[in-house]
Amino acid sequence: MEECMNFCTQYLNDVESKFNRPLRKRNSDDTTKGKDFVLEEITRTQAHRWILFHTKAVTPFLSEHLATIRRQYSTANEHHVQLVHFQEFAKWFKEHVINLQRTSDVLLSKKLLLCQIPPILQQLD
Repeated sequence: MEECMNFCTQYLNDVESKFNRPLRKRNSDDTTKGKDFVLEEITRTQAHRWILFHTKAVTPFLSEHLATIRRQYSTANEHHVQLVHFQEFAKWFKEHVINLQRTSDVLLSKKLLLCQIPPILQQLD
């Protein structure tokens, strides 16, 4: 979750979080809390993709997916392979993890299981 917040504050305009908001003195009667917001679909997709491509636990799956794409598109150039990988990895990863849970005895880490789920709602405090 913190990686997503960090990404949003660094790369998206007008997103305030605990990482970039100015310090302020709160009055004891200040009942203001954080506000909820819903990410637009494109923003949610970009944030999820960034998390997937920058999480060490996901690295072996990135390699596996690239190998699969290279087999499927054996005559394609590297640019096309990378484009397909970039666009399809999140969906493939989610399906792959679900399949692993159903068919194997592999224990998947909580971090890995959370990575398959795109962010839906973030709360800023």
